[in-house]
Amino acid sequence: MHRRGIIRHDRTTLMSIFLGIDGGGSQTSCAIGDETSLLGSGSGEGSNVLRVGEAQARKSIASAIHQACAAAKITPKQIKRTCIGVAGGARPEMTEIIRRILSELVSGEIEVVGDMVIRDRRQPASSSVMSAISPKATHSRFIATCR
Repeated sequence: MHRRGIIRHDRTTLMSIFLGIDGGGSQTSCAIGDETSLLGSGSGEGSNVLRVGEAQARKSIASAIHQACAAAKITPKQIKRTCIGVAGGARPEMTEIIRRILSELVSGEIEVVGDMVIRDRRQPASSSVMSAISPKATHSRFIATCR
């Protein structure tokens, strides 16, 4: 609820909260879910570090996470585990950069994987990230990684 520019986060839960991010070159999509449902989603500009640089990637990821947390009525401190798929995510130097960015934004465990791990190329990026967060979805590779 908004009052004088303050966002009230009022979701309390005993369930674990997961954050899934697809960090693409032109768009960043993310979704927040618990063990049973999708709670919120957000998007931002591209966050592929190789394409947009570290500063822009940080800004885009932060924007998408902020939107998703607001929609889910949680704070980033409530996130138990984050999994992000990015191009080059299997490379140690890329993993280090992305892990550093996320550790400034969220709490909990962070896993960085290549974008091919989370995306079914037949689906739009936002669809695959969101469906992956929900265990009821047909494309659920991502939630298995996040758990």
